[in-house]
Amino acid sequence: EKGRMTDAESAAFVERIRYGSLDGAAMQEASGLDFVIEAVSEDLGTKRAVFESLMAAGLPEASVLASNTSSISITKLSSGLPRPERFIGMHFMNPVPVMP
Repeated sequence: EKGRMTDAESAAFVERIRYGSLDGAAMQEASGLDFVIEAVSEDLGTKRAVFESLMAAGLPEASVLASNTSSISITKLSSGLPRPERFIGMHFMNPVPVMP
């Protein structure tokens, strides 16, 4: 079908996704990440602490850092980061609508 992945493509894609928290084990992978989505509570200080931890853990300069925010300005979130041009906002609706 148009725009659909095969089961094998889908499985390979899922294998490349990593989930983690700010513990030592997960942060050891930061230097190998291309795209990070932060999804912590809607608190500027909490979100900034996550970004700072990722930078300190060696997140590559070419990585895209995304925030799942619905109420905090993306400009405000990215200010003070070493590369705000690599920062984006994403908002996931709940529940995600299924498109045919």
